[in-house]
Amino acid sequence: MKASLIRKQLKAHIHVAKRDLARSGQSRSQHPDAIHGVRVTARRLREYCLVMKRRRLVRHLTWLIRKLGPMRDLDVAGSVRHSKSKAHWLADERVEEAHRVLATLRSPKTQRLVSALGDLPALRKKQTTKRMRRLERNVNSQDRDLRQVEDVHSLRRTLRHLRYCREWAGLDVKPLQVLQARLGKIIDLAMRVSQAKGFLASQPRDQAAAARTVKLRQTQLGRALARMAVADVQL
Repeated sequence: MKASLIRKQLKAHIHVAKRDLARSGQSRSQHPDAIHGVRVTARRLREYCLVMKRRRLVRHLTWLIRKLGPMRDLDVAGSVRHSKSKAHWLADERVEEAHRVLATLRSPKTQRLVSALGDLPALRKKQTTKRMRRLERNVNSQDRDLRQVEDVHSLRRTLRHLRYCREWAGLDVKPLQVLQARLGKIIDLAMRVSQAKGFLASQPRDQAAAARTVKLRQTQLGRALARMAVADVQL
């Protein structure tokens, strides 16, 4: 895997996302994977820059990833069926978020970032190996409580860094992908709890139904955390 190829993919995803977001009445995406593609390729390049200690590029890539996070959450939420009122609420939220994301992708800061990524040096094996070992120690640490969403999220972030680092080294990442997916389901449930609370706050006429949705999501999240608390996450 070459950094130049991933940068090319990043540019392509940004192009598709901008075109998609610029359409009028943007309550639902025609290319929901475009935003996800921007974030994934940006994360791969961020890991490259972390290994090479390109701190300025790391900061700017992190900025881009975070700016697109709420839109990705809305796209994930929109991929499942909802009540009519919840679907309308999500659509309105997405229209509002689309304007912010489009401004981010069109910004000079994003353009400068993509341009700067064209000047990355080759990875050094010693640096890559050193970072992998440090990330592996972090994953295998017992100093976490997987009954807490924050600790699950922290572990998932570390696994993501390790996965991309191993990809750059040309190593197998399938076990990491499996564990990442398990943790991702919990994070998705936590996101749905947060969205359910937002929906509850926006529904003065139907508080009972919205409150039931919040309780259901919280119960699902609690059960998932209980299962994860006894899971083996050692590499």
